Amino acid sequence: MKELILKDLTHRGTVSAEGFRLSARLLGESAMRRRALALWRPGVRVYRYAGDLIVLLPAIVRVDCRRAPGAPLVRDGELLTAFPLEKKNREFFAGAGPAVVSMNEGAVEIAPLGDLRPEDAAGWFDVGDFAAVKTETLGEIVVKPVVIEQKEELDLRAELADVPAADPEMAEFLRALQRKKEEAAGAGRGVGTGGSGSPAGGAFDGLIGKLLGGLASGLAMLGGLFGGLFSSGAGGYLSGGGYTSSGGGGASSTGGYTSSGGAAEPPSPGWLRRFFTKLMFSLRIAQLLGRRQARYLAKMMELFESGDLDAALRHAIPLADLESLGKFTESLPFLGPFGPRDSLAIDLGPQTAGSSVFLEHDWFATLQRLYRQSFERLVREGRIEEAAFVLADLLKSNAEAVEFLEKHERFRLAAELAEARDLPKETIVRLWFLAGETDRAAQLAALYGCFEYVVAKFEQQNHARAADIRELWARSLAASGNLAAAVNTIWRLADRREIARGWIDETIEFGGAAGASMLAKKLALVPESFDDVKTKLLEILGESGDEAAENRAAFAREALALAPNRELRLLARPLVRKILADIANDGRRFPPKDFQRLVELGGDYALRTDLPKIPDNRATDEAFRLEIDARDAGAGRVFDACILPDGKIALALGEAGVKILSKNGREIAYFDQPTERFVPSDHGTKAIGLIRRGPHARLAKFDFMKRTARYWCEAEIGIHAPTYDGNVWFIGVRDEIYAIDANADSFEAVWRVSELGGNVVQITRSPLKLMLLIIGAKGYEKWWYDLPALVLRSRSEQTKWLAMDNERQSLGSAASFFAFSVVQIAEQGPDLPKFTARVFDYETKIADIDFPEGSLSTSPSQVVDKRFVLESLLADGVAARLYEVPNRRIAEFTLRGELAAHIRLDEKNLTIADARGRVVVFDHKERILRKNIRV
Repeated sequence: MKELILKDLTHRGTVSAEGFRLSARLLGESAMRRRALALWRPGVRVYRYAGDLIVLLPAIVRVDCRRAPGAPLVRDGELLTAFPLEKKNREFFAGAGPAVVSMNEGAVEIAPLGDLRPEDAAGWFDVGDFAAVKTETLGEIVVKPVVIEQKEELDLRAELADVPAADPEMAEFLRALQRKKEEAAGAGRGVGTGGSGSPAGGAFDGLIGKLLGGLASGLAMLGGLFGGLFSSGAGGYLSGGGYTSSGGGGASSTGGYTSSGGAAEPPSPGWLRRFFTKLMFSLRIAQLLGRRQARYLAKMMELFESGDLDAALRHAIPLADLESLGKFTESLPFLGPFGPRDSLAIDLGPQTAGSSVFLEHDWFATLQRLYRQSFERLVREGRIEEAAFVLADLLKSNAEAVEFLEKHERFRLAAELAEARDLPKETIVRLWFLAGETDRAAQLAALYGCFEYVVAKFEQQNHARAADIRELWARSLAASGNLAAAVNTIWRLADRREIARGWIDETIEFGGAAGASMLAKKLALVPESFDDVKTKLLEILGESGDEAAENRAAFAREALALAPNRELRLLARPLVRKILADIANDGRRFPPKDFQRLVELGGDYALRTDLPKIPDNRATDEAFRLEIDARDAGAGRVFDACILPDGKIALALGEAGVKILSKNGREIAYFDQPTERFVPSDHGTKAIGLIRRGPHARLAKFDFMKRTARYWCEAEIGIHAPTYDGNVWFIGVRDEIYAIDANADSFEAVWRVSELGGNVVQITRSPLKLMLLIIGAKGYEKWWYDLPALVLRSRSEQTKWLAMDNERQSLGSAASFFAFSVVQIAEQGPDLPKFTARVFDYETKIADIDFPEGSLSTSPSQVVDKRFVLESLLADGVAARLYEVPNRRIAEFTLRGELAAHIRLDEKNLTIADARGRVVVFDHKERILRKNIRV
């Protein structure tokens, strides 16, 4: 064993700890117990070792070693070490297994976890005078996500009636191969001679291999000499060539074949060479797996050669299983001696395979051709299910098998196979629709966002069900709260537009830009509603402010998109002049070309003749600033705020419930559902309400369009995505990530990934991407998934985040939105720590931003697209600074007199709510202050 030489006896700086060793000698028993109790949380384990306490935490924590309650224990493989372990020293602890490694009075101590004695912390308390009272919860039972979608492997032999059952000996062959794989994985090196899988015990097979070695080597040399003489011999399936492709052409005189392109492949080996190849490979299989398995494999080959496909399919082994044989046989010694070359000159003549060591590759390619030729024969004979079995199970050509089944209208089987073999979600959904399983297809289409693809495919093919599926798509959008999109989707079906009438009325009633655009839709669908639409439009024309201007622009854009009629032309005239005034205030809201078209639609020829030049309004680069005095406050506490699409605002008041305020600040709705945080949908018409109850959370569902709210459940939630798409909400619980069906009555997960290698500390999403920020033993990792397919595209360690400028600095919190990340660094000063935000583009640092002097960082930064917000705690209030990457300040807000505030950043707005009833909403896209109210 090597001598152990340590550079550092303790960890330094900031580390990812999984526990602590508390020293009785340094702390004393009483102080040691107090520190252990201070670390307690559900899942903590406490052990006694050599008088000390070892506290193991349920989750990894980032800790500054100088302020740690004891010696931090950091994971290194199976070890938890109290000092940094260099790579060269790991051999010293080889075989220690799961253990705690620490330093005690200059000596290294190894404490196997299995030998540690659990410490009963209850014994530290004198509870003799207390009587236990049986209690029952007054609330709901806390639930965990129930995963409802379990993907199962499809047994094609069982599903396909025409495919014969597998031969009993096949299972024995596969078990022998699996044992060999496990042995190779455990040994971590190549397979030796004398196959352990041999039923006879391996020694006899090894002897046979040695006895036949000389014979095989001699035959191999003869094969090299005579292989060319017999290369044009009898064909058969084992010719390795010698067949004519579908493109025409006959076998060449060298035993090769010509493809449809006319280019000849290299000559195939003759019958003698083929015999030697089979013999040598059989000897290797006997060495590797045993003689019985070698005979089984030879029998399977003979059955395919003879054309007895019924028996051959009973014995056939998938290529994916046989492929691993090549890896094992390459590590076996060659069955014969190598000889010296006669010359070092390069042979420029035709090459034969007579001196090739890896003969099994010829055999494997031959078997692949056998399977392919068997498939083609089955197709010619009309044996469709058996042909599909060869593609899917033997050749593992999953996409080709699904396409083949679809071509022959085996839609249900094609859908099941596509789902079991994890083909693209769009393909799965389309096949379920073709199979007539509408409910299943619609559920998956909504989950994975595949409706658009499927509808486009069906409409391109003029499929009879195209209109029905488009209607299902529209109804799915309406169920998710996206009524405007539902109307636009069904609008393509002129004979079904009446379905959208209720959705149009609901959207108009809700108001906002979407409601204004639906006024134009309603006029096109129901011309007799002219008077009602006119009244509502005139109300919009009479309003002032930025929101009213947006509503007018939305109506105008929709009017231009529709087929013009008399009613639209009449309403366009008063709209044109009001739009012109809006453009004078902000020309970015309505493009000049669209305004010209609007003038033509209204037929206002006088205005067209005298139309003034449209001003060019450009955004200013000056940062917006707002400071609110401590005396400028409301009467109640606001935990969170959520701006709605129609300009109204929802306020979370904690246990007091939720209020909806109108654009003018008047209360128009109240929900008795305790809420501290909103999780709004992308469309803004729905939200999930959350309030913490100890380690769990109480959840409620809000439909702002219908003005309804209902209790959902109490659930264990660690971290969650700040928004959802109306259907699926992503949450994290320790080292697991779940996709929750937000429309289900129970707490159901439609997707889950566990054992992520660390705790999930942040979840961010956009309509097309999902990003997880995970903290593990080595620091931060970013995981990227494609949405809605939920396919992992990237996983990377953020090593550059850990780089510090000096020993006084330590890593604080981190936040990321795909490419851009903001990492907070704390540097110990004489009085207070100094905080700096480091901005990264992937792992390249692009900016450093200092926090105001004397301020503290209170929470991780928030990053959305290319913008991020830094929250800092001042001596007399809270400050929020909004930046654009890398360091351009867009806005700064200071709220005096209160230290508790919640800040929310989304793609459009920055929302601030605090405990003094102040709510501020800033539109950072338009750079407009939307709300500044007191509650």
